[in-house]
Amino acid sequence: MNVTHTLTVARRLLASQTTRTSLCLPFRALSNNAASSASSSSSSSSDTFSNFIAMMERNQQTSLGTDTSKPYQSQNDKSPKLKCGIPENMLRFRSVSFGRLHLAPYLQPAEFQVALKVYFRDLPLAGDLEEEIFHQIVGKRFNSDKNELLLTSDKFASRIENKRHLCSMLDRIVLSTKRLAQSIKEEQGDQ
Repeated sequence: MNVTHTLTVARRLLASQTTRTSLCLPFRALSNNAASSASSSSSSSSDTFSNFIAMMERNQQTSLGTDTSKPYQSQNDKSPKLKCGIPENMLRFRSVSFGRLHLAPYLQPAEFQVALKVYFRDLPLAGDLEEEIFHQIVGKRFNSDKNELLLTSDKFASRIENKRHLCSMLDRIVLSTKRLAQSIKEEQGDQ
């Protein structure tokens, strides 16, 4: 939602002089006199909306902090990356949790198992040689129908450690693929 649309909605609300408190609640925090607006009347609600609209027009910024100069900011630029170059927001993790058990051992099988899925298009592989080596390394873990890689880990008794282990495995797979492809290219270049 951009600033212009938000301004239009706020102006419509101001014009209708709505006195319902449910509509005024999100805007009260933006008002300078939030304590006085607790007893909502039509004049105080219109003052609140006026303050909100004036704040948006003055700053060119919504209450969420979005800016008109950058209506959409890509998360790829902000997301940290793994050593192999895959942005962390491209990774999808899945885990299973069960309700509390009152009987020993208080845990269910596969409670700490974590699965990592990543699409093939998100992997930083260049060339057919790297793709072929990658498919040889991962084997059955690659689902060609969905075109995604699925890695699972239950090595540790903690989901966090298993998640770290999966990220490390993915790093090693991609970096090994690139290293092997580079060494094969060098061998072919020497001959």
